[in-house]
Amino acid sequence: MVDSKMKLHCGWFFLNSAALFGINEKGLDFELVFVDWLAGEAKTKIFLSTLNPFGEVPVLEDGDLKLFGTNLAMTRYLAEQYKDVGTNLLPDDLKKRAIVSMWMEVDTNQFLPIASTLIKELIIKPYQGLATDVTSVQENKEKLSEILNIYE
Repeated sequence: MVDSKMKLHCGWFFLNSAALFGINEKGLDFELVFVDWLAGEAKTKIFLSTLNPFGEVPVLEDGDLKLFGTNLAMTRYLAEQYKDVGTNLLPDDLKKRAIVSMWMEVDTNQFLPIASTLIKELIIKPYQGLATDVTSVQENKEKLSEILNIYE
């Protein structure tokens, strides 16, 4: 018998927050599956062939559907598939929905790349025993500050 419980395969928290928040806001029952991508678990043959051919997390499994690569697609899916469950994640008004979608894209394209670089330099590299690129940290802190000012 196939396990039909929704699963969110994830690694470090910063890569999975939107999907996790969406599942939580909807009050959906799911299993959190930790993938140790630092140890190469996302690059195994099984992971690549059954979950994500790019070897990255997060991956959302809901029955036979597998979504990977973007929290945006996962959040939109959760909002539509489970529209009548829990918190409504997307407004019914098309103009308001377009504004929400725009800011979701801004988050994906502006905030996440910079935040990911900072996390890599300040957390992952030291964890792996590698040197932090101080210049990259300073440049990206300034960029992140500008983006957060726009968010305000």
